[in-house]
Amino acid sequence: MMENILWNTWQYLVDVFDCFLILYLFRKMMRTRLRQPKYYYLFLPVLAAVLFACNCWLSGMIGLGVMTCVYAAFSLLLFRGTVMMRLFWPAFCSVLFFSIDFIYSSALLMFFPTIDPYTYFSEQSAFFMVNTLATRLLIATAVVLVTRKAFRLTLSWRNWMLSVFIPAVSGVIMLLLEPNFMVPGVNDGLFLLVAVLLFLVNILCLWQTVSISRYTAMAARQEAELKLKGLEDTQYQNLLDTHKTLMGWRHDFFNHLSVIGQMIQTGRGDEALGYIEALRDKTNESSTMVNSGNLAVDSILNAKLPAARENGIRVSLRLEVPKMKTDPVDLCTLLGNLWDNAFEANMYLENHSERFIRLTVRPSDFFCSIHMENPVAPGREEQAESHESTKHLPGHGLGVGQIKKTVQKYDGVYSLCPIPDLPDRKTICIMERGNEKCQPKNENTQRRRVTMRPSRRGQ
Repeated sequence: MMENILWNTWQYLVDVFDCFLILYLFRKMMRTRLRQPKYYYLFLPVLAAVLFACNCWLSGMIGLGVMTCVYAAFSLLLFRGTVMMRLFWPAFCSVLFFSIDFIYSSALLMFFPTIDPYTYFSEQSAFFMVNTLATRLLIATAVVLVTRKAFRLTLSWRNWMLSVFIPAVSGVIMLLLEPNFMVPGVNDGLFLLVAVLLFLVNILCLWQTVSISRYTAMAARQEAELKLKGLEDTQYQNLLDTHKTLMGWRHDFFNHLSVIGQMIQTGRGDEALGYIEALRDKTNESSTMVNSGNLAVDSILNAKLPAARENGIRVSLRLEVPKMKTDPVDLCTLLGNLWDNAFEANMYLENHSERFIRLTVRPSDFFCSIHMENPVAPGREEQAESHESTKHLPGHGLGVGQIKKTVQKYDGVYSLCPIPDLPDRKTICIMERGNEKCQPKNENTQRRRVTMRPSRRGQ
């Protein structure tokens, strides 16, 4: 009786160690939902109990399949990221653990043919315990090597499908081979060859997945850099055009004052007010420029404002742009995608008087807050809550993903506040690297508020 208790305790401790390695790999490879990482290890006893039950009462294919499903459910519930990414790592873990155990046992039987597999792999023996410790040491080494550098995988849905497919097929093959593993007369060398090939195929799959992800991220960054360069050129041209416009206004300023004065002297006050209103509208249309002191912010906003004006969108900007260590390309990605999403939401409103965009950029201790508000068209509340793109074309639907990826890069927070009958609110807090507080560029806080009326042509 005591021997059975000790043996079951030993097996349970081995299962606890296996679950610890899996949680460690998940934490390194995926974003956590819980604030404190240590809370994840509170699930160790439960997961180990499930694994112990599968090993004792659901042996073979059924037990391994159930345990893989438990890992996948745990990954989906307690970690963040794409669904395919949260399915990839449980599948990869199962194949990694199973293949290493399979390779070690097959090699042992091949090089030591006198070993009775049933006696040493099924019964309570010291040899089985040593074998278990050796395989766990190999598995722990493999996990440490894989997690030496956390991968931030950015893949398309198709690439994710291919990445998950290979570990899944490998697991099925191993499950089919497992019942014949200890059958007398079966060639142990064949098992070893198959196990090694499956292990190498999955390692190559992981390497290919990381390579594709890096290439995708590099291509996205190059595209963003080209976009920023184009915006800077546009900003320079806008400054030249504004300078020419101001020089023209200076030339005509005396004439406008003379006309207004003549109207007032002759008692045509209403005509003078109309003339002043027309001049003000013309000034808003021709000379509204953003000058926050940050080239990336100015470039992206000055490039986007004309389209908003042409479509009758009221724009309110409050910019207190601080000194930031954020890469201009990343800042351009954040503002550009936020603005494009808000602009698209406004275009679904037929009533131009309901269209608006409010953008606020302000500093706080260690953070820079970017706050965007826009209306939600009737019937599109569900899409606003999920923030999923309705454009199912190649190259579209990546805006929210790019925003989240950029925010993660700077250890920031991306908050969505979909409230019924209220504007759609999106808030980003970017945490600056280092311990310096996020302060404005100049000693005097830069507070620049621009409120732009919609063009009369858009009404």
